[in-house]
Amino acid sequence: NAVDPIKVSMPRAGEYHLDGERYDLDGLVSRLIDEHMSEPERRLVLRGDQKLPYSEVRTVMARLQRIGLPGLSFMVGERHGGDTTPDADAGGEDG
Repeated sequence: NAVDPIKVSMPRAGEYHLDGERYDLDGLVSRLIDEHMSEPERRLVLRGDQKLPYSEVRTVMARLQRIGLPGLSFMVGERHGGDTTPDADAGGEDG
């Protein structure tokens, strides 16, 4: 059985959305710890605006990885609509 991933959007640095609610990073981490405790097999998809600095995304991803989720994917897209395409590799080149 495939379990739907937890989907978090990051429209700008320091702002995160999950299930229609807005969080700062500490609030998001707390919420994701609770989600992970109740459903430890769920992965996370972080969707970020294409204009976000990679250093900001890398910092957030490092913090989220410490939660212990079984997988973390990063997608890049435009803030308002448009296609969202997966980043080539979250650990790849940062330009």
